[in-house]
Amino acid sequence: MNSDLEKYKEIYISDMREHLQNMNRSFVELEHDPGNIDLLNEIFRAAHTIKGNSATMEYDDVAHLAHEMENLLDKIRNKEITIDQEIMDILFESFDVIESMVESISNNEEVMDPAAVIEKLGQILKENETKAADKTKAAGKAKAVGKAKTVDKTKAVGKAKTVDKTKAADKAKTVDKTKAADKAKTVGKTKTVDKAKTVDKAKGAGKAKGVGKAKTVDKTKGVDKAETVGQDEELNLSIAELKRITSAMASGMTVYEIIVTIDDSCKLKSAKATIVIRNLEKIGDKIAVYPDEQAIKATSPGKFHVILASSSEIDTMREVGLSVSEISDVEVRVIGGEDEENHEFDLDSLEEFDITQEPLTVEEPAEPKTVEPEPVKPKTVEPEPVKPKKVEPEPVEPKKVKPESVEPVPETALPIPKKSETKKTSPPPPQTVQNIRVNIQQLDSLMNHVGELVINKIGLEHMVSNYEIPELTESVAHLNRIVEDLQEEVMEIRMVPVDRIFNKYPRIIRDLSKSSGKKVRLVIEGGDIELDRTVLDGINDPLVHILRNCVDHGIETTEERTDAGKPEEGTVLLKATREKNHVNIEISDDGAGIDPEVIRESAISRGLMSEDEAAAMSDDDLVSLLFQPGFSTAKVVTDISGRGVGMDVARRDIDRLGGNIKIYSTPGKGTSIRLRLPLTLAIIKALLVRVGNNIYILPLNNVLESFRINEDQIKMVNKKETCILRDEVVPLARLDQLFEIESNDKDLDNNLFVIIVENKDKHVGLIVDELVGQQEVVIKSLGASLGRVQGFAGATIIKDGSVALILDTNSLLI
Repeated sequence: MNSDLEKYKEIYISDMREHLQNMNRSFVELEHDPGNIDLLNEIFRAAHTIKGNSATMEYDDVAHLAHEMENLLDKIRNKEITIDQEIMDILFESFDVIESMVESISNNEEVMDPAAVIEKLGQILKENETKAADKTKAAGKAKAVGKAKTVDKTKAVGKAKTVDKTKAADKAKTVDKTKAADKAKTVGKTKTVDKAKTVDKAKGAGKAKGVGKAKTVDKTKGVDKAETVGQDEELNLSIAELKRITSAMASGMTVYEIIVTIDDSCKLKSAKATIVIRNLEKIGDKIAVYPDEQAIKATSPGKFHVILASSSEIDTMREVGLSVSEISDVEVRVIGGEDEENHEFDLDSLEEFDITQEPLTVEEPAEPKTVEPEPVKPKTVEPEPVKPKKVEPEPVEPKKVKPESVEPVPETALPIPKKSETKKTSPPPPQTVQNIRVNIQQLDSLMNHVGELVINKIGLEHMVSNYEIPELTESVAHLNRIVEDLQEEVMEIRMVPVDRIFNKYPRIIRDLSKSSGKKVRLVIEGGDIELDRTVLDGINDPLVHILRNCVDHGIETTEERTDAGKPEEGTVLLKATREKNHVNIEISDDGAGIDPEVIRESAISRGLMSEDEAAAMSDDDLVSLLFQPGFSTAKVVTDISGRGVGMDVARRDIDRLGGNIKIYSTPGKGTSIRLRLPLTLAIIKALLVRVGNNIYILPLNNVLESFRINEDQIKMVNKKETCILRDEVVPLARLDQLFEIESNDKDLDNNLFVIIVENKDKHVGLIVDELVGQQEVVIKSLGASLGRVQGFAGATIIKDGSVALILDTNSLLI
């Protein structure tokens, strides 16, 4: 690749991923709704943009494949090809190849050769052309037979009509010649104003009626010259521009109106418009642009018009326009076509009109009172003397020409304003760019700096609390508000809608449905809910595991669903909701559900527990076994999954993000898996607790409640300490015993602090020495040398400057 283009590679990759994501989603929807023209247009625009951007970056293989996809999509849009399963399969295959090529480019790897899939696309197009040719031949044969049958019947009539037409034509020619001769004599005898003066007078008089009614016509309708052919905006053309149009037509060139539509998602519409205009200038003579180029730079319109004189074909105009990326449509219309209703805007017609409007009469000596001299102002037109005896008086009767009738036409009545007036109109203020792309590494770096600022702010607040200086206290309070606002803004920037990954899943469900032979539909809700980018990236793999399990083990076969009285098509629901500082994600299906007895039998057969232990377990405890590594109820291992395969990985990933996962199931009705995730992992609110001389951090999103109990309220169950909380038996864990440190509050054993936290899908009470308070903390990793330590999620710096460990309640208690 050209070294000059290398600096744009990152932007190219980002754009490609965005367009591919939209295309993937649209393909899945199109398969369910093949007649949706809006989806087709959206996919076509994406393919066109991918082609243009790839060609610009000199990734010719990607551009070639996108071009072949575009050709097929265009045939589908024009209803020359009907979408069927074979067409959708080749489109999906083409998409996968492009996606793979883009990822290879991103990773600086060797890009695969797309020749095989290009050949498949070409074969489909070739078959379509063959079918079209066969239909044309068949239609031609039928038409030829029909013509042969009617020739004999029409010959006699045709001959008779020919004779009549010949006679009529001869008569018409004679009459026309006579009229033309008379007219020529009359014109020759009457002196007219010089053509250049006539044109100037037409401008001064407001371009007069001939200009005002000049027509710019597309091939199907006559539309006023003062209007765009699409009748959506007023197109202002001057006399000079009209003269150029007429001159171009006279020289044998075709004059086109080119209407260019820029994609709504384009960020630099004015730049794209300028590129299109410059490219069109290379193949023709630019006559006019509307809005003008200065207005385009100022307002960045989504559509603009170019009047171009060229000897090129219409298809060439379209190719040139569409060769620029993010141009969604180019419509080309011919000005002055033969089938127009009003084809009158040549300069001669304008001059003739001016002559009839001006009070230009011939002064006859015999009748000096016939024409008043006032209407003819010497500065405007100098009529040449004409011999009175050679002029017929009829054209200049006094009653038809009055001084009042030749007053200049008001400027406000003209459909085409003067250029001087147009210049006086101040353009609207230029629009500023509302969005910019920022490298994610820069956001991470900014977040780290904000985190350090928060840590120092907390330390400063602690120091100020030891002194009573009003001015310093006020300044620190002001600084605190600024830091909090900055922290909130930065965290908001890092938030990403979950649609970013949710949009990938319809394609996954489609492929799984096809490979398993089941009918499955994915319903997505709450795609606009936002999560921190780090959290969002971390839940992708767990969600894929869960969705695969839903299709393979949850949804029944078509026959089983029919026998159970269910619809043939199963439904998988992926739903996101916001709850305070958490986001809940639910993945549910209307399949067979999970039978606890099947889990019990599988656990016993795998030697995980004895029959007595299995019999003593509740249904909820049995369902929790699905998170055990390698546990599965599937009798046959498939290439997709079995219930439980990957679920231990999913739980481990969710625990690492500070969330939790639970399974709810009803046999015969379906299964629901619910994830509870923190909004962000960068800066969190936490509860500080003391055990011995050490301070530990408990994330508040894991804390349910806290209270104090007496030693006599602790009961032993199966040799473990427990307490009763609202009729629930809650196991207890003493952190001083877990960490093997000495408690400083042994004399307060009769008054213990208990913090109820969620440990996996159960509640556990942690006994600590003291509740220190709440504080925002910045999570720091423990470092590569330590890796991930069981029971700890990281570390932070607290207000006194010391380091405190952040507890991971999911891995703390095994």
